[in-house]
Amino acid sequence: MDLKGLVTWKNKVTSSCALFALNLLLVLLTFGGCSLLTIAAWLTMTFIMIGFVLGLDVQGAEEPKYEYVDKNTIKDNLDYLYDVTNDAAGTAREVLLWKNWMLSLKVLVGAFVAQYIGRFFNTSFLIFIGIWLLFLGGFLLDFVQTKVWPEVKPHYDTAITQVKDAYNKIPRLSDVKKTD
Repeated sequence: MDLKGLVTWKNKVTSSCALFALNLLLVLLTFGGCSLLTIAAWLTMTFIMIGFVLGLDVQGAEEPKYEYVDKNTIKDNLDYLYDVTNDAAGTAREVLLWKNWMLSLKVLVGAFVAQYIGRFFNTSFLIFIGIWLLFLGGFLLDFVQTKVWPEVKPHYDTAITQVKDAYNKIPRLSDVKKTD
């Protein structure tokens, strides 16, 4: 299942298990007093050591050449990756050199707000809130699209029609005829 299907609750069991697992990890991190970097380092070392232990008995054996990634997959995604990387580099250049001053100002204010909020909250807490917002946002989007919007749409269409009618009744300068 992809991330979009996970956060929009297409499979409720998978989404709830993922949300529970992420919450459990973050609660353990918070109460354990560890940072995400420490946990990531420990997990990396653990996997490397497990690989070392499992690899001891096959060191002398001749291994066949494995193809871990399909060449066609890389070829298909290379153009997309090139475009995304080039766009990101162009945007970063615009921000850093103030070519687009409004975007640079937004990034500057966003970084200031992030560092200001970061002083008050633990990073694990912010990630915890972000995960909850991601899953809750996906759930609410699905709920609004399936349950709320069919009830609201007729009233919305009526309101839009009334606003357009009122707007069209406003006299226009082009309708005024010149008199000498």
